[in-house]
Amino acid sequence: MITKHVGPDEIGKILAVAGSLQAFVPLVSSPIFGLIYRNTVEFMPQTHLLVIAGLFAVDLTLLVIIDRGLLKYDRAQKAAELANKAKEEEATTTKKTFLSPVEA
Repeated sequence: MITKHVGPDEIGKILAVAGSLQAFVPLVSSPIFGLIYRNTVEFMPQTHLLVIAGLFAVDLTLLVIIDRGLLKYDRAQKAAELANKAKEEEATTTKKTFLSPVEA
């Protein structure tokens, strides 16, 4: 989704950052979830699963918000391009109208 909204020369950079984050997350999350499980196993062993479900819910919410924002941005850009194209066509039509028959 993100590669659609960057230039062709930026795609490699974006994918490199995404790959780095994917490699870094397990290094941080494994000790954190181990700590959560050890501290809650006696009274609620499924706590780490609830934390994961909450993180997925946050992730889904952010993805929906970002997707909607990108759709609005794309629509606005297309509308601006159409408006500019219409202005250009109007300007060229106006020029042709004011030309004398000798110049045309």
